[in-house]
Amino acid sequence: MKGKALLIGNSDGIGLATTKELLKREWKVVGISRSVSPIENPSYEHIVAKVQDDEYLTVLKSVLEKSEPFDLCVFCAGIGEMLNLFNMEGETEIFNVNLLGMVKTASCVIPLMVNRGKGHFIGLSSLADELLSPEAPSYHASNANNHIFFRQS
Repeated sequence: MKGKALLIGNSDGIGLATTKELLKREWKVVGISRSVSPIENPSYEHIVAKVQDDEYLTVLKSVLEKSEPFDLCVFCAGIGEMLNLFNMEGETEIFNVNLLGMVKTASCVIPLMVNRGKGHFIGLSSLADELLSPEAPSYHASNANNHIFFRQS
């Protein structure tokens, strides 16, 4: 085994591709995402949970307590919608997933890495924070703060 990774938001997109690549490189991977994972691999464990739900921190803390220490954590979760001025309920959800979900994850994972003196935390973002559009302002704003890379080794 090369290392152990925790990926948040990895049942599709870049999270799924990252998971597949780590498994190919013989990493042990735990994934947490809102959907069932298409991956079946003895080195992979998947948990269905939404980062915006109240239970997420309980699920995450349980994974961290029951598992061997993680060498890497990658936050890949993200959602986006076009702005609908007639119904803006989705705007809060975008921040809850893209920004607050990452902050909640980092607040649990990074202290453990600091205590171990080892680990990497990556919060993925999007070019959307640079390529602004009035059609999805919450998506852009919620990604503008996600440039996090923590390295302790």
